[in-house]
Amino acid sequence: MAGKRLSSTERRGRIVSAAAKVFAERGYAEAAMERIAQAAGVTKPVLYDHFESKEALFVAVLESMRDRLLAEGRKAASAGATGQARVRAAVRGLLDVAEAAPDAMRVLVCARYGDPVGAKLAKAVQSSAIDSIAAMLAPTSAIGEAWARLATAQFVMSGLHAIALWWFENAGTPKDALAEIAAAIVWRGVSAWETDLTQQISNEPPPLVEGAADETSAGTESKTVSP
Repeated sequence: MAGKRLSSTERRGRIVSAAAKVFAERGYAEAAMERIAQAAGVTKPVLYDHFESKEALFVAVLESMRDRLLAEGRKAASAGATGQARVRAAVRGLLDVAEAAPDAMRVLVCARYGDPVGAKLAKAVQSSAIDSIAAMLAPTSAIGEAWARLATAQFVMSGLHAIALWWFENAGTPKDALAEIAAAIVWRGVSAWETDLTQQISNEPPPLVEGAADETSAGTESKTVSP
């Protein structure tokens, strides 16, 4: 009996899942399109019908996982009555997604530290994620400065990615307990903005823009040596 004919969307999803596994096992540089086609159960021409290049397929894997994680974050943002409850739901959601798609999670987390081409693609995808996380943090804490929200979002995202990888490497660690620990750490950090830290940051000069560092350093030196 012939198998069910897949729709274009279903076939695309199967290819992305297969690609995540191959990228996770071999890294971006060593992942061959032929191997990915075999893992997905399609021919190379069919693979290229859906993705014009390995770069396009890699980005699809990254964006698929990013979008799933952000969807969990948005769900958490409306789920809890308090900021702490929202953070707890978001962390639990991240671990749920990581458990359901460990290969794609490894690709998303590790890509920035591997092959230069893959790292560049991953940086672009994760930059948009940081913007979204910063927006979700806004109603949760008193972080006023835009750059401070972005820095906090980067810190939170990197920390939770590290927690997910640690969990993969320490099988048997109870998910619920790990989620509670991670959420407590994140909440303590985010809620610190309710203190005078907010005022302290607001009184600091804005961060240097790229290219202005030398000029500023020179100005500082001249002030230091002036009588």
